[in-house]
Amino acid sequence: MAVETLPELLEGLNEPQRAAVTFGDGALLILAGPGSGKTRVITHRVAYLVRERRVAPWRLLAVTFTNKAAKEMRARSAALLGEDAGSLAMGTFHALCARWLRIDGHTIGLDRNFTIYDADDQERLMKRTLDDLRMDPKKHSPRAILSQISHAKNEMLSREGYAARIQTYDQEVVARVWARYEELMRSSSAVDFDDLLLKTVQMFAQSEEAIEKYAGRYQYVLVDEFQDTNPVQYQIAHALAAGFVGAGSEPERRIDAAGRRLGYRNIAVVGDPDQSIYSWRAADIRNIANFEADFPGREVVLLEQNYRSTAPILMAAESVIDRNPYRTPRRLWTARPGGDMITGYEAYNDEEEGEFVANEVRRLANAGRKLSAIAVLYRTNAMSRPIEDALVRHRIPYRLIGGVRFYQRREVKDLIAYLRLIHNRLDEASLLRVLNVPGRGVGKTTVARLREWAASMQLGTWDACEAVAGGRLDTGITGRSAAGVREFVIAINALRAKRELPLTMLLDDLLMATGYLRYLREGEPDAAEDRVESIDQLRAVMIQYSDIAGDVSDLAQFLNDVALVADVDEVEGGANAVTLITLHNAKGLEYPVVFMVGLEEGVLPHIRSFDDPKQMEEERRLAYVGITRAEDLLYLTRSYRRFMMGGTMANPPSRFLLDIPKEVVRPWGSTTPGLRAGSYAEAVAIAPPQEDLPEIEAEYGPGQLVRHVKFGVGIVVSARANGGDVEYQVTFEAAGVKRLLQSYARLAPA
Repeated sequence: MAVETLPELLEGLNEPQRAAVTFGDGALLILAGPGSGKTRVITHRVAYLVRERRVAPWRLLAVTFTNKAAKEMRARSAALLGEDAGSLAMGTFHALCARWLRIDGHTIGLDRNFTIYDADDQERLMKRTLDDLRMDPKKHSPRAILSQISHAKNEMLSREGYAARIQTYDQEVVARVWARYEELMRSSSAVDFDDLLLKTVQMFAQSEEAIEKYAGRYQYVLVDEFQDTNPVQYQIAHALAAGFVGAGSEPERRIDAAGRRLGYRNIAVVGDPDQSIYSWRAADIRNIANFEADFPGREVVLLEQNYRSTAPILMAAESVIDRNPYRTPRRLWTARPGGDMITGYEAYNDEEEGEFVANEVRRLANAGRKLSAIAVLYRTNAMSRPIEDALVRHRIPYRLIGGVRFYQRREVKDLIAYLRLIHNRLDEASLLRVLNVPGRGVGKTTVARLREWAASMQLGTWDACEAVAGGRLDTGITGRSAAGVREFVIAINALRAKRELPLTMLLDDLLMATGYLRYLREGEPDAAEDRVESIDQLRAVMIQYSDIAGDVSDLAQFLNDVALVADVDEVEGGANAVTLITLHNAKGLEYPVVFMVGLEEGVLPHIRSFDDPKQMEEERRLAYVGITRAEDLLYLTRSYRRFMMGGTMANPPSRFLLDIPKEVVRPWGSTTPGLRAGSYAEAVAIAPPQEDLPEIEAEYGPGQLVRHVKFGVGIVVSARANGGDVEYQVTFEAAGVKRLLQSYARLAPA
């Protein structure tokens, strides 16, 4: 039932939450610790503006980062506002930008029916780009080039801007490839995820009509997870609130052609710099400082009361994050009484670590804990294997988050490609994916001839296919190849005529017209059942979509939504199974019971951070995020030996583990608190004893960071006698485990 009065709206909020909810006009920075109720604050502020300030719902914009978070935000707003929530503008940056570009992208020359390319589509197109430029993909990695282009776009660099900064040969290659890649994207009427953001900024910067429309429409802007914004996303939020693109603040609001003020400067951003863990996605923690500079006089509200975790868990989290420099002073606290101590466990190897997790999960389940309440968190996906093996041995069901996602399965991508081609025949990536799927005799030679003809005529590959189907193309494409192309064109055109059908009917007609099910059953009989089940799941998604949208098909919107699905959006409740998930993917989630495994130097913190203080700070934030996912019980585990990088490594305990006060940690099997080691020096004692060293003294001990002239920075695992010399076993990130004699190694402190 919707709230009607201000006391109802503010009921249950603490004082800082109330201050944030009832803040008036201007800029507001809400620094919200984990579990402090930030989503509640955002939705209650939306309701406050609508109910008490009489702001029309369509003049409010709330932005978040995942479809899951946007769905939760909308549901909570609906509970507070009732029907008024229906006209709120809420969604992810990418979804909102896609919508605006489809409406007004023509102002910068963008086709309204553009296709959104995912990472797989981009890689296929990049391989074609390299082929066109006669570049060897083994020498010039498609993924590496795409990564550099993505990084440039997220730094708001256009292709021309990037080219102007070239300093190395590799950068010159990227600029040259980017030019051709952009041509192919344009000819396919396609954009990638980075384009959705960058082209929106360009639209706001170049089109007075667009900036006047959107900055004039949204009187209040709210941004969730602000610490995760990259420079482009920050500029979008800034433009909508300030009425112009660019840094800095204007003393006067801009005036549009109708005399209306632009840029209401009413913006509230919610974030936690201590949870900024996505620099590899171009998230820029400096945006918080930029916000303070661009909106002088902004108010700051600290949300420090935690409603999720027990006091021992919060004490551990604070002890880890406190060591990061330049933090905004804050202290999480909870009103929850008591709380179990953290359990620490030290295994000999990762197999034993996995066995401990499985045994403890079984014990918890027997004591009444649901498996769905338990999560195992780790630094990298590769670390899940020994956990999975142990759970399988114990017949404990689990969900692996971050494996092959549903929309990345081959059969699903094939059918989505067909649907995209039905929607947009210019979609080159989709056409090339399914032109010979199922097999029609259209091999690589035929595809090359089609593309050559299309390039010579300055047309797309689809035009070449139609020319073959109509008998108008004389390039030696005859017989079975020509018949296959003709069959393909006839099928797509027939399906295009049915694209207004309900989605499930269109899918069934597609399967019939292409013979795709027969292709699966005859081509891969052993895997056919699983692949057909995937198609059934796709149909189920369409049915759910139809339940929301009605019986009328909206193919364009369906494809748009599918393209915007993120990994974390697939973390759904329902199955009673243990969740296995990386620390990065776990952000924003919470579980009553959490196992954090692999708390070792070189793992968490990752070895890549040893040479970079900024990366080490982010690793510390990552550990903080992991600890604060736990509500009731937290297990912190490490193993002396772990299989990594193709070999077995022996790493000392993580510095983060050793930062935690001994009084809140109970070693497994002990009834008294306290880790067996409370400092780096004591931690070495955990490792098995080393062989007696010769009279020559070892310069470096286990756990010490060293630098090798060839292998870079590594961790000393052991030092032992070897024929009158000292032999070190050292773990290097790139080179793996090396055995080095002290007299020849020329090691230096790192």
